[in-house]
Amino acid sequence: MRCQKKLNEVIEVKTLLKCMFLIMVIGLLFPGTGFSDDKDWWNDKWQYRKKLSFNTAADGANIKENLKEFPLLVRLHSGNFNFVNAKEDGTDLRFVTSDGQTLLKHHIERYDSIDEIALIWVDVPKLSAGSAQEYIWLYYGNNDAVGGQDSKGSYDPDQVVVMHLAELEGPPLDSTAYGNNASEFKGTPGLPAIIGTGMALSGIDDGIVIPQTPSMDFTGGFTFSVWVRPPEQLENAGLFTMSNDRGGEINIGIEDSMIFCRVKSDTGKVTSTDKSTGLAPMTWQHLAVTIIPSQRISIYLDGIESTWVRFEDSIPSPGQDIIIGNNNERNLPFAGDLDEINIAKTVRSQSYIRLCYLSQGMDSQFIKFNEEDFNRGGGLPVFYLATVIRNVTLDGWVIIGILILFAVLSWVVILSKTFYLGLIERNNKSFIKSFNENHDPLFIGSGEGPYDESSLFRLYRSGYENLKTLISGRDRDEKVELNQKTINSVRTYLDEMYVREDQKLNQWLVLLTMAITGGPFLGLLGTVWGVMNTFAAMAEAGEANIMAIAPGVASALSTTVFGLIVAIPALFGYNFLASRIKKISADMDIFLDQFLLRIENTYGDFK
Repeated sequence: MRCQKKLNEVIEVKTLLKCMFLIMVIGLLFPGTGFSDDKDWWNDKWQYRKKLSFNTAADGANIKENLKEFPLLVRLHSGNFNFVNAKEDGTDLRFVTSDGQTLLKHHIERYDSIDEIALIWVDVPKLSAGSAQEYIWLYYGNNDAVGGQDSKGSYDPDQVVVMHLAELEGPPLDSTAYGNNASEFKGTPGLPAIIGTGMALSGIDDGIVIPQTPSMDFTGGFTFSVWVRPPEQLENAGLFTMSNDRGGEINIGIEDSMIFCRVKSDTGKVTSTDKSTGLAPMTWQHLAVTIIPSQRISIYLDGIESTWVRFEDSIPSPGQDIIIGNNNERNLPFAGDLDEINIAKTVRSQSYIRLCYLSQGMDSQFIKFNEEDFNRGGGLPVFYLATVIRNVTLDGWVIIGILILFAVLSWVVILSKTFYLGLIERNNKSFIKSFNENHDPLFIGSGEGPYDESSLFRLYRSGYENLKTLISGRDRDEKVELNQKTINSVRTYLDEMYVREDQKLNQWLVLLTMAITGGPFLGLLGTVWGVMNTFAAMAEAGEANIMAIAPGVASALSTTVFGLIVAIPALFGYNFLASRIKKISADMDIFLDQFLLRIENTYGDFK
């Protein structure tokens, strides 16, 4: 009965393993889900993309008119973009319209894959007013991609000067197709600003000189905009000065701490806005001035029209160099910081200026970055392993180190035990074949032979050594007869050896059980500890946002992942080895019964 029970257990384990294997094969051959071709994917050579959504409705930017050829600033950082999946220099970045076909012109102001920050300007051909359905695609993940930037084509023809002030030395460069670069520059470049880097003017004789070119024909309209951060003590200063030989002049500056715009036409008539709009000291603000011929002069501060005056004349045409940060006649230099200087030979609308402020500001919420998508036609799923590794804390690495040690030990046990049990099974098969071919149970003897790694042979040899003392000294022709008491003593001895062999088979399996039970709990300890540290740091800082919490929580959860990585292989390995050990133990159990039965039949004396 005991042997039959063992055989039934072995059959059940075999059946279970076969069913599991069949399920795995079916899952591989007929997967329920998989990578399918995405027909709206712009180019299969690019593996990743993100949807960049815009909201111009009342609950968003509240833009009330359609905009065309808008230069949109896209800020990328570790919170909204996976730099690991893109090239180190960002040359594989591509922007595509919502139709999934039209490539948008763009250029990169800054791309730093180490600090994980990027500033890209994209020419968006159209933005509808009052819509929450606008979006474009950002594609990346093509190591073979080259070029792709088009700085000169990123702006419409009416934009005559765009200076990002990203240069670390030398005069500022113009990013438009006109190439209206500065000819002279005095100041401190490369300082942190509202958009990447900007420049600081000392208030002595610093400034930017832009030579007059035929492209600067402002007779049809004029727009000047700049990000400015004044010092604590505001003084009279010039921000923009343009004049000609006929006495015409456009002057934008600060007087009595207030912003003003004064226009002197070629006929000598002067029109000036009132001085009612002040700049906040030590704060970045977006300043814009528009002049509509024969209509009005408007000043915008942070996207809102703060003052205006009726203008009943024509705009003077340039005849001399344009001065930024000083007044060439009155010598009133500006002291403070500047960034993103724009000059256009058209009148930008209020919605345009407002969107410039909303999209370029440091805390801009105009662009919503959706989840990263991958090319299901030929790409791979998205993994943020590198980002997680960079954020794992010291306490997390301690837990992970212990788990890695458990993993290595468990894998060593699984591999070595698999090899050892296979060797035993092969030797057992050879031995039992020889044993069954001979009627005399003691025919094989105890000598060394091809069955040294057989657990059955070791049992047999132990029984043989125990029995040979009972039959030694007798004549070879004399029949050996063993009584029941002697056979029972042999049975007891063989049962003891059976237990020893079974213990040897199960040796080191305790490491697998420790990995199975201890791995997840160690991982959970690391997770709880990491989350606790994250919230403690958040409480210490006194602020909470998802960008600050997410890396710490991801680091904490990584310990649980490692715990499961340790436990799951150990669980499968333990069940696999346990089933094979059960089979070998069942074979030993059957052999003991057969061996003792043959001894009784051959040498037993039951008269």
